[in-house]
Amino acid sequence: MIHNKPWTQIRRGVTLDHPSAFDPATTIVVVVDDQNTAATDNVKQRKAMLRTLLTPLVARFDLSPRFEQAPLPAEDDGELDPEDFARDVMIELMRNTLDNLKDADTLREKTEVLTEIQKIMLQDARTKEVFRELDGFIMLMSVLSTLRVAQEGPIHEPEEQLLLEVLESIRLVFMIVSDAIHDCPENAEYFKESVGFKSLSLAIRDLVSDKRTVDVTLGFLLSMSLNDFALSGLFTSLRSLSMDQVDTKIQEFESRLIIIRQPDAIRLLWDSAPRLVDGSPVMRYAIYKLFELLCASCHRNHATLSTMGLVQSLLSQYFQLRDDKNASDKERQVAQRLLRRLLELGAYTEEARRLFQRTINAEDQTLDLETLEIVRAAMKSRWLEHFSLESPAELYMEHTGTRGVPSTGFTFAIWLWIEVLPKSTSHPIFTVRVNKNLIVALSVRPDGKLELRTSGNKTNAVFNKSSIPKMRWCHITLVHHAHRSSQPSIRLFMDGVMNDSLTWAYPKSLFSATSTEYVLGSEDADAQMSWCIATAYFVSLPIGDDLPRFIHHLGPRYQGNFQDPSLIKFLTYEASTSLNMFLTAVASKGSAVESLSLMKAVRDGLGLSNSAIVFSLSCLNLKQSGSVSNIPMSTSSREFNVRGDVLVVKAACLDSSLWKIGGTSIPLHLLQLAKSPHEISRTLSILTDCIRNSWENSEDMERLRSYEILTDILRSKAQMINMTSFETLFEFIGLNFRTPEQSTVVNVVAYKAIALDFEFWSHARREIQHVYFEHFITLLE
Repeated sequence: MIHNKPWTQIRRGVTLDHPSAFDPATTIVVVVDDQNTAATDNVKQRKAMLRTLLTPLVARFDLSPRFEQAPLPAEDDGELDPEDFARDVMIELMRNTLDNLKDADTLREKTEVLTEIQKIMLQDARTKEVFRELDGFIMLMSVLSTLRVAQEGPIHEPEEQLLLEVLESIRLVFMIVSDAIHDCPENAEYFKESVGFKSLSLAIRDLVSDKRTVDVTLGFLLSMSLNDFALSGLFTSLRSLSMDQVDTKIQEFESRLIIIRQPDAIRLLWDSAPRLVDGSPVMRYAIYKLFELLCASCHRNHATLSTMGLVQSLLSQYFQLRDDKNASDKERQVAQRLLRRLLELGAYTEEARRLFQRTINAEDQTLDLETLEIVRAAMKSRWLEHFSLESPAELYMEHTGTRGVPSTGFTFAIWLWIEVLPKSTSHPIFTVRVNKNLIVALSVRPDGKLELRTSGNKTNAVFNKSSIPKMRWCHITLVHHAHRSSQPSIRLFMDGVMNDSLTWAYPKSLFSATSTEYVLGSEDADAQMSWCIATAYFVSLPIGDDLPRFIHHLGPRYQGNFQDPSLIKFLTYEASTSLNMFLTAVASKGSAVESLSLMKAVRDGLGLSNSAIVFSLSCLNLKQSGSVSNIPMSTSSREFNVRGDVLVVKAACLDSSLWKIGGTSIPLHLLQLAKSPHEISRTLSILTDCIRNSWENSEDMERLRSYEILTDILRSKAQMINMTSFETLFEFIGLNFRTPEQSTVVNVVAYKAIALDFEFWSHARREIQHVYFEHFITLLE
């Protein structure tokens, strides 16, 4: 007799190790008769066996829900899409495997579970989210912190076997962490903010303290920072080499020293390096050499390493090496090269203060020539605050309430620096979109030419007259007039000079639109370019043809909004002289200088209102270097959002840091302590370079009458002024010794105080007096 009992559906034999064998469409229907005890027991046993196997899966999600009152026919069983079902199975496998990791007691069990986690994650990247939600990162930190090459429990394994198991677990943990955060911004952000590299540091503390595991652990840390585990054996292979062999060995890995993907991991490697070195000159040299090569491989690495605070600790290590009689010259030289390289992007206030303090020997108040050379090299660097973009990467802003570009015309201006041009397709620099419809796009081609597209013209235009230079800052201004009376309507300026022009129709507004999107860069998968942005502006009016020259002369350091009525105070001596020469040339052609917009800008500024500035992008409102999600603007409540690989680089030029800790009085004091021709030439180089591109230091020199003080200091040292010192002084004033006919006095105040002090030059050596009087002939000719 068959009672009216609910249908019980049991899926055929499925194992979690083989999810592909799981077929939800195939079921066996078992009818249970309460009066047949034997049959009931048989069914119960089969149900218990399958329930044991499938309980975790069914407990989490039920693909065939059971109803208590009405039977569900097999043909009505809802089927999932095969892809979705496979995903759900893999997700459930990840859940169960993480549960197994919690319950694993022995090292071997943990290793087996870690291997399974890695396989699941590599098989389906969608399991990364579940891994994060179920505290997978925290479990891995727990596993790392408990790894020991020590015998525990009554059963003792051979030490070599135990060491191999520990090393394998270390490898698996680092590879799982790296896989989990690679190409998964949510996991990367979670690991950085919620778990933290400080937790990772604590987890590996015992491993880096053990000589048997330190090389492997830090090798995997290096691999994680670059997302390349072919580097994991680097330190192990270096341990047995001599110092002369280190360079050759590291060069074998040099091609793999690409972009640093995890800056915090590389900082942790630097902090853990003393455990790796442990008194070994070879390993110490290897660490410095490794970081030197990383720094030189690309600008992104250079910026990353320079802004993570390595200078302070490297200064201490460098001076310790100098005082260590057992340290080799090779170690000192590589440490000094690395220090110079890092200082190319400047130094923060505390670093600059300590650096200048070490230029003077406290015992006898003499100058330290080695440190003086480091300062001189760093002072010549001209890096500034900027955004580093590794495509695909973009900065975008939504401007609500607009229907396209301003109806009055527009001006787009940007300071950019390109390291690697796009390889195959044009790379957008600036794009305006409305409802995904392209309105304006300015791109750079693989050959460095600029390309323009607008909705007002059917064809693209290529500006062929010049290319964007690589490895230097370049200023680009695009002006588009809205009125047909303006001929040409589009004008392109490079470094302040009109480069090309077009006569195109102005893009029309889209009346169905409610917002406009402005984009710098591109997040397209095909986009490939390494470049930097210092500042970028979009203004809702076309500026005059001579104003891009003025904006260019303000330089990439200028981060304001051109609203100061005294913009000329931000000009350097050379920029002011260049503008004066341009105005003189215009006047010589009979043009009315007073009517030029440039003349008005010199007197009253550009006079831009906040409403005219659609966006103004700079690092000014960002407090520190690193990755950001949004960038505020000072002119409005709007902000830029970030997609892709964008790094904020708050580079602090050494001349700016010098101004904060004492200004030009510091190099003047160094000059006062100089006691040899070589020391005089080096201190004069530091002084002139700190003034050349810093309007703050220039202002201090004039306000404190420091040029007269400079002459008085040199008066007692006139006989020690050599040709290098003379050329340093007069090149700063404006002489060009390579092409004398291009010489122009750019600093009248300094020229009057130094070059026209005949009494001072009468005490100089005869050969110096000879070239001194020759310079008058050069200028007068």
